[in-house]
Amino acid sequence: MRRITAQRLTVTAALLFVAMAGSLSAEEKERAATASFANVDKQGTTSFQPTTGEKDVPRHFRLQPHTFEFKAAFERKSGDVHVHRVTFPSPVKTAIAVNNTVHGHYFQPEGKGPFPGVVVLHILGGEFALSQMIANSLAQHGVAALFIKMPYYGERRDRKSRRRMISPVPQETAEGMTQAVLDIRRAAAWLGARPEVDSRQLGVNGISLGGIVSALAAAGEPRFRKVAIYLGGGQLAPILWDMNHRDAERLRRDWTAQGKTRADFVKILKPVDPVTWGGRLADRRVLMVNALHDELIPKEATMALWIAIGTQPELVWLDAGHYTAARSIFSEIERLKRFFEAEERGRRASDVKATHCESGAMLSPQRGVSMLAFERGRWESSSTCCYKCRRDEARSSKSMLTRFAAGVAGSGAKRMALGKRATESLPFFKTLTFKDHQESRSYDSRSFLPCLSSSVPDEQNAANTRNTAERHFHRACWST
Repeated sequence: MRRITAQRLTVTAALLFVAMAGSLSAEEKERAATASFANVDKQGTTSFQPTTGEKDVPRHFRLQPHTFEFKAAFERKSGDVHVHRVTFPSPVKTAIAVNNTVHGHYFQPEGKGPFPGVVVLHILGGEFALSQMIANSLAQHGVAALFIKMPYYGERRDRKSRRRMISPVPQETAEGMTQAVLDIRRAAAWLGARPEVDSRQLGVNGISLGGIVSALAAAGEPRFRKVAIYLGGGQLAPILWDMNHRDAERLRRDWTAQGKTRADFVKILKPVDPVTWGGRLADRRVLMVNALHDELIPKEATMALWIAIGTQPELVWLDAGHYTAARSIFSEIERLKRFFEAEERGRRASDVKATHCESGAMLSPQRGVSMLAFERGRWESSSTCCYKCRRDEARSSKSMLTRFAAGVAGSGAKRMALGKRATESLPFFKTLTFKDHQESRSYDSRSFLPCLSSSVPDEQNAANTRNTAERHFHRACWST
């Protein structure tokens, strides 16, 4: 059933992407030729110059200064976006010749920029339409996006070879993921060298396997200042080994038959585990979006990565599974647009008008404790919930809320109301609207028990205040 659901969602994404891309009419070709797009050379060279942070990059992810050739060809017009096919050699030479060329598509925004740039990565199954749709949507909103195919995917897969990026042989998996990071570093160099791209505003995004590799690539590429990790995590070697699944059982049987142990298995994959290098992302802006009921990436794997990064990333939980999370694709694209949008430079804090953001938490018997924020004239929740804190678990709920209250208070809360009824804490609301990622719906405020309401003046903007509150919310939830 999960496979059928995943296939249907993938097909839907593919159809939507094709519909968005369309075919070029004669008029569109003429308009495309005269539109305000920076020129993309059909071939050329790109220079890779390490940053000053290269000395801190894990040794197996380092690259020396060099130049590499690339080829590009205009392929189609998708809305206000030009799509170019791009290829360049991988810095790693493998025995599989076709794997040594990186294939991708550059989704180029209209205009001279400078635009922020993002490298977009695909899922484990190798279906590319979903990630290409994300790249196209980002470009439609002024974010230059380069989608690339990772090792042994697409044109890089030799049909006569059984070699794959993720392999039952852990050494092959470590080699494949290391090559992926090095390929992504060249992709970042190519994207950052584009005249319409601001090389100071580069980021990386991926889903599932792409999310895991995004975290790993950010640890290996200091140029990535923003990292969006979807349905990813860390400490996957021990989780894979301990998994109650027939494939994991076969892996353990084959591995131990060679006289090797669990510790040997974990040791081989440790250099390509995002948790190993999570601390390198502490100075980046990181977004982690995960599924509460993920069948593939356990919650412990997600939290291990979040903690390794320093509990600073914005952490969002979708009320979905690994496959059904695709139902939230359109709302998540909106989140990604806001996350990667261009940052205004040269503005002092004193130039930014102070705003006021209300943050809080509410308890319901169905959802547990929900993180709330008062924005755009109403209270909203973004599926950020502590499901283990139900009304019938008073001790757990009280502990969680006390921690949350203390954390938000330390961030500058002016007032708090703990344990009051909704009509007392929020007398100006007869109903409370929860804007989930799937739907919006309102409830009678009397059916909820608001456990915390704090008013936080923000010196920068409401988004920063909300992110701060969400960090305290998740710390409180996972320490309860």
